[in-house]
Amino acid sequence: MDKKTTFKNTELKKSFFISYLRFFILIVFSVGIISTVSFFSAKKALSNLGESALKNRIEMGLAMMDSLETQVQKGSLTREDAEEIFRYEMLNKKQSDGKTRGLNEKLELGIEAYMYAIDSKGIEKMHPFKEGEDISEVKDARGQSVTGLIFQEGNNPKNQGIIHFMWKNSEETKEKPKVNAVGYFEPWDWYINVGCYNEDFYKPAYKILNVILIIASIILIISFLLINSLMKQKVNPLSDIVNSMEMASEGNINTKVNIKNKDEIGYIGEIFNRMIAEIRTILLKIKEISITLEEKSSLIDSSTNVTLESSNNIKDAMEEISASINDSTKEMQNSFDSMQLLSENITLIKKNSMVMEKEAREANSLNFNIVNILGELEKKNEENVNSSKETNTNIQELLNKSNAIVGIVSTIEQISSEINLLSLNASIESARAGEAGRGFAVVSEQIKKLSNDTSEAVKQINILINELINVINISVSSVEKSEKVAQGQIETINETRKTLERVIDFIETMPNIIKENVEKIDQVYNQKDSVSSSMDSVLSVTEEISASSEEITASTVEVKDKMDYIKDLAKELDNFSKELNDSINHFSL
Repeated sequence: MDKKTTFKNTELKKSFFISYLRFFILIVFSVGIISTVSFFSAKKALSNLGESALKNRIEMGLAMMDSLETQVQKGSLTREDAEEIFRYEMLNKKQSDGKTRGLNEKLELGIEAYMYAIDSKGIEKMHPFKEGEDISEVKDARGQSVTGLIFQEGNNPKNQGIIHFMWKNSEETKEKPKVNAVGYFEPWDWYINVGCYNEDFYKPAYKILNVILIIASIILIISFLLINSLMKQKVNPLSDIVNSMEMASEGNINTKVNIKNKDEIGYIGEIFNRMIAEIRTILLKIKEISITLEEKSSLIDSSTNVTLESSNNIKDAMEEISASINDSTKEMQNSFDSMQLLSENITLIKKNSMVMEKEAREANSLNFNIVNILGELEKKNEENVNSSKETNTNIQELLNKSNAIVGIVSTIEQISSEINLLSLNASIESARAGEAGRGFAVVSEQIKKLSNDTSEAVKQINILINELINVINISVSSVEKSEKVAQGQIETINETRKTLERVIDFIETMPNIIKENVEKIDQVYNQKDSVSSSMDSVLSVTEEISASSEEITASTVEVKDKMDYIKDLAKELDNFSKELNDSINHFSL
């Protein structure tokens, strides 16, 4: 395997590895997110459960203290006895050192939590190890007074009886966050507490996180092994297929891939082998066609020999024609002089005929121009008619709008008359009635209504006047269009006049040209006898030349057709043969 192939195989493996690696990273990233979310969710839930358990212990202690206090009130127990019973039940009996009781394992919460109590002076009234000590001056790392937090939450719970502070036991070197549940029992002046470190609540969550990390590591190892296995199963066969394709592109059609996989890679290999076999079959057929082309070339050679024989025949015929042409040269000289004059006359006739033809064409062109101009004139007339109709319609619309305005003006006049009459009557009646004139409110309302009608009529008048102005503008535009059409008609008529003048001039020149042609034709007719005597001799020679010419023409056409066919065929076969040979030689069959 050469360096180029090795490099491509390496690149292919690298590409597949990167693709698998991206998928693997996506899985690891997803597992990491799920693990993180699960850990913090479990941590929060366990912390909430732990705080609830601490508060339940406080509630249980307060209930027991209340029960003992009831017995004290009845006289069954003394206060000291009741306090000792509570210490014994919550912890243990005091040991010989006078302050150590130890933990009560029956009341443990599965974590290192214990109950202790202080009074309002900060003295430890109950503690597994420090009973009787004063902790009123104890502060955590943040400078918070621990007893102050206990007193504040016990007397006025704002956080459901839970406080948080930093704490360090005597045997520990670093303070850690601690949580306490606080309850205050006023008859004894005791603040009972149950506390533990925050981390004690969610130690199981750390265990779960460790398990998840172990599982993720196992998945990482398995995925790596799986990627390595897939690389061997997929990339190596694909490399074989790519190498075989490159060999085929370089001309080695004998290549073949041996892939035993039963997956899609194996199917691709099978299709590739089938394709190579089909290509090899096609190339073999092309090679057979190339051999056939060589045989056709032999036929072309034989056709070329026949063509040479025809060329020899043409040569013999041309020699006979040459002899006949020499004999006729003298006779042709005698007729040359007569033919010269005839040629001059014919030339003049030709010129005159050309003039007549040119003038005839111009006349024909002029006729077409006249027809087109007349058509344009007719079109302009139609446009003029349409514009006239449009103007008529607009004027009619103007008339209708004017009539409507007249009606509205009439209405305004009537309303104005009634308003004036009513106003007069109202004034007279008001003057007569004095204070009773207020009864003429109806008349005033009628006057107001008529005034409104008058205003509305005025608005309609304005609208109609605007519409009338628009119609008038349209009419003006139509009239302008009519004027332009009329102007176009004038131009068209002028063009027609000019064209007709040219036709008249042409008609006037025609008789003179015809007369001149007749005179020349007479001259030719008078010289026909001398030309005829000379042409008789020429005719016999011409007949011999014609016979030979026909023979030459037939042979020449035959030779030309064969030579053209042979030339094109030979060129086409040669090019095709070269292309086939170059293509076939590129492949290794």
